[in-house]
Amino acid sequence: MSQGIQIKLPGKSSQNSIVSKIGVSLFFSIFLAMGLAFAVMITWGLLKTLATYWWQETPCTILTCSIVDDFDDESPYAIDIAYQYEFNDKSYTSSTYQLNNNGSSDYAEVGSLANQYRPKSQAICYVNPDQPDQAILTHKSLWEGLFIFLPLIFVIVGGGGIYFTWRKTDPEKKEVKSSKSQAAKSTKVGLIFFAVFGLVGLGVLFPFFIIPLSNIINARSWQETPCKIISTNLRSHSDDDGTTYSIDILYEYQFNNQTYRSNRYSFSTGSSSGSKGKRAVIKSYRTAKNPTCYVNPDAPSQAVLNREMTWSLLFGLIPLVFLIVGITGIYYTLRKSKTNSKSSQAPQWHPASSKAGSQNPDYSLIPHQPHTITLKPDSSKVKNILGVTFFALFWNGIISVFLFEVVEGFSNNDPDWFLTIFMIPFVLVGIGSIIGVCYSILTLFNAKPILTLTPGRIPIGTAGELSWIINGRVDSVQNLTITLNGREEVTYRQGTSTRTDKSTFYDMELFSTNSSSEMYTGQVGFLIPQETMHSFEADNNKIIWSIMIKGDIKRWPDIDSKFTINVLPAEISKEQ
Repeated sequence: MSQGIQIKLPGKSSQNSIVSKIGVSLFFSIFLAMGLAFAVMITWGLLKTLATYWWQETPCTILTCSIVDDFDDESPYAIDIAYQYEFNDKSYTSSTYQLNNNGSSDYAEVGSLANQYRPKSQAICYVNPDQPDQAILTHKSLWEGLFIFLPLIFVIVGGGGIYFTWRKTDPEKKEVKSSKSQAAKSTKVGLIFFAVFGLVGLGVLFPFFIIPLSNIINARSWQETPCKIISTNLRSHSDDDGTTYSIDILYEYQFNNQTYRSNRYSFSTGSSSGSKGKRAVIKSYRTAKNPTCYVNPDAPSQAVLNREMTWSLLFGLIPLVFLIVGITGIYYTLRKSKTNSKSSQAPQWHPASSKAGSQNPDYSLIPHQPHTITLKPDSSKVKNILGVTFFALFWNGIISVFLFEVVEGFSNNDPDWFLTIFMIPFVLVGIGSIIGVCYSILTLFNAKPILTLTPGRIPIGTAGELSWIINGRVDSVQNLTITLNGREEVTYRQGTSTRTDKSTFYDMELFSTNSSSEMYTGQVGFLIPQETMHSFEADNNKIIWSIMIKGDIKRWPDIDSKFTINVLPAEISKEQ
């Protein structure tokens, strides 16, 4: 490399062409359109609900009230109510309990409403002053408006993708622009993006897992009570993804000399595929001679037939993916921001050139470094094991929910072939992650190299000395190689994505042997060539020098460790 190292700047990519930009924009426009459509629907519903909070409170009389079954597939139970009220000296009748009331899947919830609004009883309704024939008995909760964060993710991804695809950047302004302000802007965007992920995950995790799990724990103290089975149904729910099923068993029980009804089988929410197992549950209760339920003594209208934890509850852990991504993203965004802030406050020293004849650098700005140092490996084996183990547990924990559905389908002779085929690649990744955990654990038993470098910082054009001691079973190593490596990393934006190109500009084998006696300990001298580049780190460019040690072990994980060293610019003599 007689010409020295060249910092590569990417040329104009074909992806930046008009045709490519149009194609990328069409892709992101799908996300944007879906997100906007759902966001508008949720916002419109929220505004309509919010408007009812300004409707006028008016006394009313309940005329009729009963429970309707088979209201729809998702929420089969609803109240059929009629009430009369007077507004501006005129009498009106309404049958609307709540704005856009779509019923409920919980009979006890609807039953408590029926008990509350008995015929001829007095109640309070809310009347639209602009249209007095419109009235409701209760306001809809505004908490449902939090679901707007779900489509906002699609809006951010779609809109952000289109913006960055077509954004024009002036190269001169880009150079003048402060890297500190860019880092601050990037930090804010990252925090907002990952905060949305975290809020969505928490918002969905709470009703689908945390609340059911809390109910299961609390139900341990509920009172066992005889009950009478009124009806048994297997509810089917059809959509574009297929048909799912849920258990609906209506039962009656007495508590404190009062009669109650409920249809809650378990605390798991939603439905799942596979009907044979659910049919067996329904059949067992249909023929049960002395069925029992568990009643909440503090709220007797709450009861459940099965208070044990079911596999379907694990579906509620799926939102945990969003929560973990959000929390992890926020953590690493703040950590990166803090690191960048410290590095920007530290004194920087980068000469214009590493060749002789350049301006004499001020070595007083370089922190003191001992003459001989012990090198630290770039990666920790324990951290690697923890990382791989966490991924394996997380990944396999999620897919086990769906895998259980597959196994249950085959065991009940009712297989879901679409889900089975769909799960194959995910299961293979899970198996691979388990193999990765085992492989990582085996590396703990490898021989451990300890490297020392003299001097701790080596200027270009000067020599250094590397010493090593290898603790452990060196006799299992077939070949040991120590290499000095210099590489360049260039990070740049290509379209909407960020890429990092890595290229090796120097690679020198310092030591190689297949003799165990020579592996235990040794030392070797080496020279940093004059025409190379010193260690360097900027926002988009890095020059990294490393000592790499590799040991081949038959039928066992190899020794593969990398140690970063610090190479200084060339020392300039005062005569020059």
